[in-house]
Amino acid sequence: MKNQFRNPRDHRRDFFKSYHKSFHEFKLTSSSIAPKYGEVVGWHVLSSGRRSTLFKFLFLKWLWDELTFQEFKFITNLPEFFSSEEFVACTRVLASGLPKKEIRTRLNNFRKLRGLKPLSHERYRAMKRGFVFSLVEYTFSPLPTKKYSGWTRHHKDHGTLGRVLLEPMPSVFTETFEIDLFKVLSVGNVKILNTVFSLSPDDDSKESKQSKKKPMKFTENES
Repeated sequence: MKNQFRNPRDHRRDFFKSYHKSFHEFKLTSSSIAPKYGEVVGWHVLSSGRRSTLFKFLFLKWLWDELTFQEFKFITNLPEFFSSEEFVACTRVLASGLPKKEIRTRLNNFRKLRGLKPLSHERYRAMKRGFVFSLVEYTFSPLPTKKYSGWTRHHKDHGTLGRVLLEPMPSVFTETFEIDLFKVLSVGNVKILNTVFSLSPDDDSKESKQSKKKPMKFTENES
């Protein structure tokens, strides 16, 4: 797929024509290959919401809808994606074959166990109605950096290195438990304090009812 690079100035002008309210603007490096040697490709982003809001919206859109090729490419360039345990785990589980509907059910049930608010389709629809954003890739030539000479100022020279502050070690040891969310979503249950909680109670009850109604039959082969 051929990249269509644009000038951020033109991107800002066109965006402002259709969206007259205040907006947020930020840039980050893209993973695309630059067309010319020495150039760098970046993302120029304009959004009616903050960067964190844009990331949340794209996660909700991924859960209940489909991201475009450009949106998914952009989201995987964000550091927030790799630091998001939920987003990474959900994409891995989807790649393993679990349907999105089941992923949403298990994720929200796990969020409830952790005391977190479930992610809702209503929230996604509300954000979709009023959220505006635009993503474009652009190329730029990075400014030349000053070469390191190998010389550093010492405290005996005319100046000081400044004070070095050492943080005290914590006096109380707090034990933490790490949970592999990918494994939790894949299996469909989680064990907390020696108790197993099912994240798909409806599916389990249906399967158990069907197994009771339709017992397994064995037939002997005729010789």
